[in-house]
Amino acid sequence: MGVIIQDLQSKGIVFLKVYEYKHYEDDFSYNENTGFWKNKKIVVSTDEDVYCPKQTENGKNKRIGLFECQNQCEYYFGVLEDVNFSPKIACGFKNKLTNK
Repeated sequence: MGVIIQDLQSKGIVFLKVYEYKHYEDDFSYNENTGFWKNKKIVVSTDEDVYCPKQTENGKNKRIGLFECQNQCEYYFGVLEDVNFSPKIACGFKNKLTNK
């Protein structure tokens, strides 16, 4: 992780994984050469969610949309990518740090 991430961690920022949930639909096409129908799944949308430490559901962190996290939470510090290129949310909730 880079210096910026280490600086944020030293201030008490925690990093939460961003989860992608892809939604698929079936796409049917007819192949005239073979005379058969072909079925393939296509991605129609993707939800990006985090498990929010500020909100709970059944005693666990509640799954919320990334858009909700970015636009409505005072503890949101931005999205960063780690060395494995997996997006993470920089969250200040643990130490009650506010970004707004």
